Amino acid sequence: LPPVKKPRFLEILEARINKEKTKFHVAEGKPDPLRLQIYREIFTIFIQTCVYYGPLLARIKAEYESYLVYVQDELKKLQPIRELLWTVSQECENRVSDLRRHENKDIKKLKNEKKSLLSQIAQLYEDGNSLTCEVDHLTVELEKKADEWRTESDGRKLLVTEVNELTSRLKEMETLARAEVIDDQEDPVKLRIALDQAHKAINELQTKVRAFEAEYESQVPRTKYEEVRKNLAEQTEETTRLKEELESTQSRYDLLQEHCVTLNTYRDLYYLQVTYATRVVNAKLYC
Repeated sequence: LPPVKKPRFLEILEARINKEKTKFHVAEGKPDPLRLQIYREIFTIFIQTCVYYGPLLARIKAEYESYLVYVQDELKKLQPIRELLWTVSQECENRVSDLRRHENKDIKKLKNEKKSLLSQIAQLYEDGNSLTCEVDHLTVELEKKADEWRTESDGRKLLVTEVNELTSRLKEMETLARAEVIDDQEDPVKLRIALDQAHKAINELQTKVRAFEAEYESQVPRTKYEEVRKNLAEQTEETTRLKEELESTQSRYDLLQEHCVTLNTYRDLYYLQVTYATRVVNAKLYC
């Protein structure tokens, strides 16, 4: 079928629409109030030219216009809400951006702390390994020292035991020596008898001396008697002094003899201790 030719009035209306669009630089594709106004004027012209459909189209246009006004009023009422929503949206976006910045800072800080903690953990792990090695080494050294101390303690205990044994033997020897000295001393009864005999001998000697003095006085002159008496007194004093010195020397000799016995005992004990200590030191050196 051949294409239907447009009416002349339709071409005039379309031409006017295109002219108005070009005049006001109205773009297609998006809502524009100028384009709506152009189509409204063209639609009004079209209604005016329609004799039969004009009133109906006018009522339809009026309904559309009234509803459009209603929608615009509602939009005006919603405008504060839109502005509030936009403000809230901007605030939310700002808060979100601030939170993101803070989160980025916190995340970066936490990452740095994580790296620092990881390095500290690695360092602590290395320190723990070194301390474990050192503890093992010290444990071995402590065991060696404990063995040495145990050996030394056993040696000391043995040495103390031997010293105590030697000390007890020394005391026994001293006791025996004192017992022998006491046994060697004379019995008091015997000493009493000897003292009585000595007194008797002295009395007899004094009697003889008196007899000799009487005979001497009757036969020797007095001056010579005094001289002899003086010499006798001097000799008696000298004899007494020598006797006292002899007794003192005898007592010192006995004391020195006792000291010699004690020193010999201590010498033997010291020699035994030195021998044992030398034996223990040599044993440790060879070990």
